[in-house]
Amino acid sequence: MTKKERIYTVINHQETDFVPYHIACLSAAERKLKEYYGNVDLDEIIGNYIAMFEPSFYSLFQAELIS
Repeated sequence: MTKKERIYTVINHQETDFVPYHIACLSAAERKLKEYYGNVDLDEIIGNYIAMFEPSFYSLFQAELIS
């Protein structure tokens, strides 16, 4: 089962072999993990299943100015 299939299965309230997860780190922990693993994609190292996208406050403010 791929990551995408596992997420869709859980969204449809069906059982999977394990629960997909997402682990986020504070910037200090992220910095230490990057020092340890090198400059790599931490989501791939941790094995995260869910991509998290958060707009910054500045980008929201800019979008309001443009409108």
